[in-house]
Amino acid sequence: MSKLFAALLLVSGLSFTVHAQDANESSIKASDVTGEKNTTPGQDIDETITNKKMRAETGSKSKWSISSQLNYIGGSIEKPLSEDRPNIAGANGTTDASLIGGQVSGKYNLSSSNSLMAGVGVRWISPFQAKPSGYQGDRVDADNPYLIYQHLYKWKGIQSALQINPVFYTQSNLRAQGWLASVAVAQNNIYEIGHSGVSLGLYLLAQGAVFDKNGADVKPDQSDFVVNFDPFIEYQLTENINLRTVTNLWNYEHARSAPGSTYIFDKVYQSIGVGYAMTRDIYLYPNLQFLPDDIRSDRTNVALNTYINVF
Repeated sequence: MSKLFAALLLVSGLSFTVHAQDANESSIKASDVTGEKNTTPGQDIDETITNKKMRAETGSKSKWSISSQLNYIGGSIEKPLSEDRPNIAGANGTTDASLIGGQVSGKYNLSSSNSLMAGVGVRWISPFQAKPSGYQGDRVDADNPYLIYQHLYKWKGIQSALQINPVFYTQSNLRAQGWLASVAVAQNNIYEIGHSGVSLGLYLLAQGAVFDKNGADVKPDQSDFVVNFDPFIEYQLTENINLRTVTNLWNYEHARSAPGSTYIFDKVYQSIGVGYAMTRDIYLYPNLQFLPDDIRSDRTNVALNTYINVF
């Protein structure tokens, strides 16, 4: 477990360093140079989106901004720094290895509720161990450049984020399996029950993908259509700290090797995490994923996700 804390401290430390630099240098210089020119006209979107995690995930309120994510996707809780990460759901299009990944994107707010984002990242596979023996890809590679159109709104008290997200695959292990590009439509919804601190949410996703390899050896690892239905619950402990649990309840995918309209039902798994909003635009989220019907230390994965928005 000491190695787990070391990994979390490493990624958290990087996040805190960036935050300190932003708070003391970057944000001050940006406001000096741009002033009101970088302000998005219209209603303050924070009046529509009050959930702290959704605010950080959907980016800054400024007209032009930079968003970054720094993530540690670890092994099991038994071996958090292991080179392998169990694929507990059995889903296609995943990387069955631990990694540190960073993404940077630019965001332009067309209005207070509509925006465009474009970004790319870098991954380092198995940073604390040797390269996994069965991993078919490069140790360091580019992390799938993407575009996003985003619309934020509220209906009947439900805070909502709609995203349309084309992705172009550069992750070397997925390129080896023929993944070329995909388009996803995601709808994230959350509703706070009065002032109880309890919020109920539902994340929906539909994704279609195309491939440039068609051999019988790769088709079982290719899913050309995916549908996710993931309910979640949040509880606000303090002004800046909340508990969150997500159930990946109904996740279906169509493997290209499957006949006709046969869909694979991925295993139901649970995620539990603690969110910490350092500021409106910086959010840390350490979390665990496990199978609720088979809870074992060697099948419970660890992760730390950070969201940092500059300007």
